[in-house]
Amino acid sequence: MKKLFFLSLLFSLSLRVNAQCKDCFPKENDWKFAAGVTLYSNNHYVSDVNILERQPLEFNFKYKLKDRHQFKLSIPILWKVNKHGEPSESSQAYPTKEVSLEDYLQTLHKKDYTYADFYKTLQYSESLFGMSAGYDYNFPIGKSISLFAGLNLNYSNLIVSSKYYNIDYYELDAENKSKIGIISLNNKNINTIGLGINPMLGVRYQFQKLLFEANIGYQYTNSYYKIIYNSNAIEGISGIISNVSNSYKSNPYDYNNLLYNISIYYTF
Repeated sequence: MKKLFFLSLLFSLSLRVNAQCKDCFPKENDWKFAAGVTLYSNNHYVSDVNILERQPLEFNFKYKLKDRHQFKLSIPILWKVNKHGEPSESSQAYPTKEVSLEDYLQTLHKKDYTYADFYKTLQYSESLFGMSAGYDYNFPIGKSISLFAGLNLNYSNLIVSSKYYNIDYYELDAENKSKIGIISLNNKNINTIGLGINPMLGVRYQFQKLLFEANIGYQYTNSYYKIIYNSNAIEGISGIISNVSNSYKSNPYDYNNLLYNISIYYTF
């Protein structure tokens, strides 16, 4: 009789503990944190057209507050990638097929200012850094698949740095020879900043510890740029050394575009 009493007591206690602790053990494929990278994105970050030499590597982090509430942090990294082309357009006045060499030289004799430029690029690169923080609400539609809707806030800063020599030549003399007018070493940084907001819809699928995510949204961005320029020059004839420094900030402008990306995460 005592054994039956103790067995019934243990059984009732186990039922009570099980009822009170139904969430004590983790569910299948459940996670609290996730880290990953963006596999594909059409994000231009600071402009409505793609001015990047290549797409930056973007690291993503997620934190699940509850089953349906998730927070996201993304950090793009692009450090001193060499750009193609020249940092400044040249205004060289070379003869064309339609103009004879004699006519070209005669034209240069009539000019009383510098007639040709030569550029030597020492550095031409771009760097990008920024941050995107967001929140999304999850709608499970199956064991491992769900839909979500959310909102991201974005900040990006693209820096295009250039360093180059510029040599200006004066007009020709009677012997068709020229003299160097000005030799200058130029440094220029163009900082372009973008601030944006991005509502989005997406789908995510979890396979064991891997989480795959694709979303599409619309990005509203406010952007502006600032140019910082410094030039150290020597005038070839007089030998005068001069230094010129200035900066310029553009007016902000707005743009919007369709934004989509695909990401993969490891959950733990």
